[in-house]
Parts: sequence; structure tokens; C-alpha cells
Amino acid sequence: MRSPAKIARTLARGHLPGLLRVAGWPRPVPVCHATDCVGRPMVLARVGSDLARALGAVDARSRVAAMLCVEDVAPSGLGRVKVGGWVHRLGVEEIAAARLEFAEANPVADLLDVGAGVTMYAVEVDRVELQCRATTIDIDVDAFIAADPDPLLLPR
Repeated sequence: MRSPAKIARTLARGHLPGLLRVAGWPRPVPVCHATDCVGRPMVLARVGSDLARALGAVDARSRVAAMLCVEDVAPSGLGRVKVGGWVHRLGVEEIAAARLEFAEANPVADLLDVGAGVTMYAVEVDRVELQCRATTIDIDVDAFIAADPDPLLLPR
């Protein structure tokens, strides 16, 4: 049986398009995203992009509230996950490991430019919600972290 936490981790993994809602920014921003081994969403922001402007002054010591929204829009889709928390820019000492984990989930060319035109941010998760059809389920953060994503649940 597929647990709601497993479905949420699968949706958030990075194989589907995502939107990031950033506190104080007027609209959701499309993001290139992936999750690390504990389900922490990571996003890439190219200098000059809407996401870079939305995250403006966020650095390794400051943070802003945000929510990653990912939806499986296939006819037999798994639903929509919202992963909320606090965004901070990853520090130099975190980048190498984070880049590898991002690439494992979502190998995109922008990873080659992290530190030179692209900034990597992470969301420290404090809320997870799964919407399946007409039902909304609040998922325990610890259950979300403990769940393993299952790429076989998503259509290819």
C-alpha cells in the first residue's frame, strides 16, 4: 500500500514541474527543484530570474517562508503536494553534496553553473500537505522525511 507520505515524497522528488510561493512575492514562481535524501526541497535560481528576485536578500544566515507546490496532472495522477518551510541559501560547504543529491533526483544543466550564475537554496520542511482528488491530508513531517520516494509511481 502506498502511504500518503510516500506519495508526497514521490511528487516532491523533482521529476514534475513545481511552483514556489515565497512570502512577500505576489505570485508563485516556476522552479527547477529536487529533494535531498531527507525530503528537503532544493531549488535553483539563475541570477536575474523571478525566483532570484523573489528570494532577494535570503542568504545562508537568513530565511524566508515559502511553499513548494508540485502536481501530477496525468489523468491517473497522484495528486498535489505542498511542502512548506523556511528557505535559505546553501553555504559553500554544503554545495558539493547538495549538487550531487539534486543531480540524482533531477539532473539539469543549471547544476553546472551553481556558484557562477546560479544559486542553490533549500527549504527546511515544517509542513506537508497532500491533496488527492477531494481529500486533503496533513502529513507528519517526520513521516515525510522517513518515507522513500518511489519513481515507479510516476508515469514515464
